[in-house]
Amino acid sequence: MAQVLASSSDGILIVDRAGRVLTANAALQRMTALAETDFIGCASDSLPWNIQHSDGSPKPVAKQPIARTLASGSSLTGQAMCFQHPDSTIVYVMVDAVPLTDQTGHVDGAVMTVYDVTEQKALESRLAQLALHDALTGLPNRRHFETRAEQALANARHNGTTVSILYIDLDGFKPINDQLGHAAGDRVLIEIARRLIESVGDAGVVARMGGDEFAILLVGPRASDLTARIEQRITASCSAPHRIDGHTVHVTPSMGIGTLSDPDDRLGDVLHRADAAMYEAKRARRTQRRRCTDVISKNNYWNLFGLHSD
Repeated sequence: MAQVLASSSDGILIVDRAGRVLTANAALQRMTALAETDFIGCASDSLPWNIQHSDGSPKPVAKQPIARTLASGSSLTGQAMCFQHPDSTIVYVMVDAVPLTDQTGHVDGAVMTVYDVTEQKALESRLAQLALHDALTGLPNRRHFETRAEQALANARHNGTTVSILYIDLDGFKPINDQLGHAAGDRVLIEIARRLIESVGDAGVVARMGGDEFAILLVGPRASDLTARIEQRITASCSAPHRIDGHTVHVTPSMGIGTLSDPDDRLGDVLHRADAAMYEAKRARRTQRRRCTDVISKNNYWNLFGLHSD
């Protein structure tokens, strides 16, 4: 029996009918960061461990598996909780507790088996992170953004706050991918994400919608006024040059704003307005660029003859 307890990778705690600890194996000592002397002979309801619910809130002694099993005489399975070590390390566990009975059927003690699920918990958290965040930039992805935006719109219909969505597309990004490669493009996107977060601060939620498109959610009584200021910051920040492997590259943000203008508006309506405004800004910039190019070309033509255009 002792060899089985010592070799088990699961924590095992055995108590008598009064709740005094008879056995606490090495695996349980590791999970709780306690020594054997901290367990043996101690009452289970006064052990010097920090047991919490999985969300980090304290777990009262009366609700702990051993106490419940001793009191009810019934088995408990799949109880999720965690131990917090003195150094703040958290060990997540699943617990089963089974009553021990004597020949007359009366409860004579209990056995608690503890399974360390910390790695599984970390994997679940990582998968949840990947499901809601962009793998490259770490920003919320489209799915997460739309969920947050839907919640903001629902709240706005009840409390009258303003919801604005700023949609952003990067001009000049495709040539970076084509000429310097996708790794260079990824570095630019990561840096743009950082600059957007810096420009927005705590005022809104920045998300990557896909490719070189980003969106910002702003909520509040003066969200539309705030959007104009943030737009200026983004223009200045994101238009600054990037140094990639000895090359200086530039991208320019084209932006469009969509605002909740009617209580019956849906997220698709606001996103459509923001997207349309963004493409209008992009078209305006291209038109302006063409006009500038035409003027430069015309002046160069006349300069060939030592003349100047009107």
